[in-house]
Amino acid sequence: MCVGSATSALRMIGAEAKTVVPQLVPLLKDSDANVRSPAAPVLLSIALHLQEKAKTLTSPELNQAVSNLESALKILDEPKANLSQTTIANLRVYSGSQAW
Repeated sequence: MCVGSATSALRMIGAEAKTVVPQLVPLLKDSDANVRSPAAPVLLSIALHLQEKAKTLTSPELNQAVSNLESALKILDEPKANLSQTTIANLRVYSGSQAW
């Protein structure tokens, strides 16, 4: 399966894909932009869907999801990530625990 198809599938899954965030983090570090770039919108989609489902998650589940998204955000903030500042800003808003 190609990266594009996998990321599209994860985007459709939404909040339920929260468990794959740790596996997406290495993709954010990949030297190939074709691997790196699709991962950011997936994280954004997961964070947005998590906001919608936050009340259905246990405290430990929500804390783990937020922690994983914050780890990804640190990588996205690095200049070498070369990602849209809008995407990064949206992920910061959607993944912030204060958003829930």
